[in-house]
Amino acid sequence: MKIYYVNSCYFPLLSYKPNIIYYYIFLRQINRYDKNKLSSDEVYDIIIVGGGLFSCCLYYFLKRKNPLLKILIIEKEKILGGYIKTYKNNENFLFELGPNMFKLNNDSYNLIRELQLLRDVRILDKRLIRYIYYNNKLYPLHFNIIGYFLFPLIKISNKVKLIFKLFFKKYKNVNLYNDDISVKLYMKENFDSQHYKFLLLPLIYGSCGGNGNISAISFFSRNLKICKNNINNLCIWSEKKIEKKENKLNIRKVGNTFHNFCYKINKKEKIFQYMNILNKYNLSNYNEKMKLNDHNKRNAFHTNKKKNLNLIKEIFILIKNTYNKFLFLCEKLVKKNRQEKEKKKKKQIIGKIVSLKNGLYELISKLNNYINEEYVYINCEVDFIKRTDENLWMCSIKKKKKNYKIYSKNVVLTVNSKICSNIMRYILPFDIKSILLKFSYSNIISVTLYYNKEDVKIPTNFFGFLSSDKMAHILGCFYINNMFKERCNNDNIVLLTLYMGGQNNPNDIFLKKEEIENIISRDLKKIFQITNNIKPVILKIKKWYNAIPFYSHNYEKELRYFLNELKKPAYQNLYIDSGWITGTSISDRITSAKDLSEFMQS
Repeated sequence: MKIYYVNSCYFPLLSYKPNIIYYYIFLRQINRYDKNKLSSDEVYDIIIVGGGLFSCCLYYFLKRKNPLLKILIIEKEKILGGYIKTYKNNENFLFELGPNMFKLNNDSYNLIRELQLLRDVRILDKRLIRYIYYNNKLYPLHFNIIGYFLFPLIKISNKVKLIFKLFFKKYKNVNLYNDDISVKLYMKENFDSQHYKFLLLPLIYGSCGGNGNISAISFFSRNLKICKNNINNLCIWSEKKIEKKENKLNIRKVGNTFHNFCYKINKKEKIFQYMNILNKYNLSNYNEKMKLNDHNKRNAFHTNKKKNLNLIKEIFILIKNTYNKFLFLCEKLVKKNRQEKEKKKKKQIIGKIVSLKNGLYELISKLNNYINEEYVYINCEVDFIKRTDENLWMCSIKKKKKNYKIYSKNVVLTVNSKICSNIMRYILPFDIKSILLKFSYSNIISVTLYYNKEDVKIPTNFFGFLSSDKMAHILGCFYINNMFKERCNNDNIVLLTLYMGGQNNPNDIFLKKEEIENIISRDLKKIFQITNNIKPVILKIKKWYNAIPFYSHNYEKELRYFLNELKKPAYQNLYIDSGWITGTSISDRITSAKDLSEFMQS
C-alpha cells in the first residue's frame, strides 16, 4: 500500500447521549460527524484517541500555535465532551450528569477568558454550609477555626492534638514511607481515628468513591493537593519540557571556544558578540577581516562625519525621538492599566469554586467552534496501535463492524489504563499490561431529582452533604439550585443531585432503575425531614462505569514503572495522558492539555 501525505503539515518526529442540552444542535453535529469517512491514504500529524475535555483542549492549544496541523479526534460516543454532560429538562431544570463545578486555576481561567466565557462564570456562594452525614443526622462543618472547634463529631482534645502536631511537625511525612501506606493507617499512626472517620473518609467518598484503603500519598497529593508527591509529578509534561531544555544546554556546553563560535555562526548570530577570540574582526563590518590600524582609521572617519551633521537634521531626529517616546509611554500606561484591571478581575475568582451559566458543556461547545468537524470521527473505537517501518503509528479502527487502518506521525491516548492496556497490547511488555489492568476504578451513579419545598425541610444555607457511613449507598448530595440559582426557574423546588456506588457498594451500578429509586427514596427519608412520606421526582439517572481512578496500594510506584517504560525509543511520538496520570479535576485536565501541547511543539 502506498501512503500519501495529503494536506499534511510537517510535525517533528522528535520525540452523550442525544438528550443533552440543546438537542437539535447536537443532533445536527452528530449527523455532520457521521458523514466523515476514514482514509488510509492520508498521514495525519496527530491522532487523539478519546474526545473528552482534555482532547478538545489539546486540539485547541495545538491549533492555536500551528493552524496547519492536521489533527484527528476519535471518539466512541456520539458527541465530544467525555464526562462533561449538561442536561436540560424542558425549560425548568438544568443540571450536570457528570462534574458539577471545579476550582479555577491560572490555566482554566486563561482558557475561559480566551473563549469569552468570563461573563458566564458563576461563583459558588461561600456562605453555603457543608454537612457531614452520620448516624441519620446532618452535622454542619464550617471552614474556619471557630467552626472547626464547634464541630461536634470530633473531641476537643483530638482537635488540639492535631493543631499541635501540624504546627510543630510532629508527624511523619507520607513521602518518607518506604512502602506505601493507606489513609486509614496513616491517620491511626500519626493523628487519630476521629479526624479520619468524620473528615477524611467523607472526602474520600466524595472525591473518588473510594474507601480508607486508598493510598495516602496519592490521595493527599492528587485529590486534596496538600502535599508534594516525590514519586510522580502531576505536571509531567512541563517537567519533561524542562529536562529537554537542560539536555539541549548540556550538549551546547563544549569546552572548545572556537567550537562555540562556529556554533553561533551556524545559528546566524552576530560575530561581534564573540570578539574576545577574534580580535582582528571589525565590529561594524564583521563579515570581513580587517587589520587594527585600518579599524582605527575608519573609526576616526565616522567621528568626523558625525560632528558635521546638519543642525536641522539633529533637531528633526530629536523631535522624532521625543514623539516616539511619548507614544511609547502612552501605550505602556494604557497596557499597564489594562493589565492591572485584568489582574484585579483574575484575583477575584482564581481559586474559587465555579460553574458556568448554561452548564459546563458550554466549555465544550465553545471549544467545538475551533475543531474542524471533518476531522472528528464518532462511534469509533481504536482496537490497537503499532509502529510501522516508516516510523509512523498505525491505528486499527473499528466502526460499524468494519475495520480501518489510519496512519499518523504522533498519537495521543486519553483513555483509562484498562483501555490503554488493550490498545497497546502488541507493543507493551506483559508485566506493564498487567499493571495497567490492575489499576482500580470506582463506578458511580449520578441521580438528579426534586421535591417541592413544602414537602422537605432543608436548611436555607445548605450546600450539600458527604456521608461518613461505610454502609450508606448515597456518597454525597448537592442542593443544585441553592448553589447556582439559574439551574431552576421555580423557587418552590428543591433540586438535588446525589451520587451512589463507589468502592463500598460496587454492585449498585448493576441495579435496575426501580431499585435505585427505592433506595434513594428510603435513604433520603432518614436524612431529611420529609412530610407524608412523599417520594422524590426522579429526573435522570446516569451510570458511569470505571469513572474515577481509585489509588490502591503502591499506585505511585507502579505508575512510575509504566511512565519509565514510555521513555524508551520504541514509544517515540506516543503520548499518554488521562486523569489516572495527571489528575481528575477539570482544571487538572486543562493544565495538562496546555503542558502537553507546549511539549509536543517545543
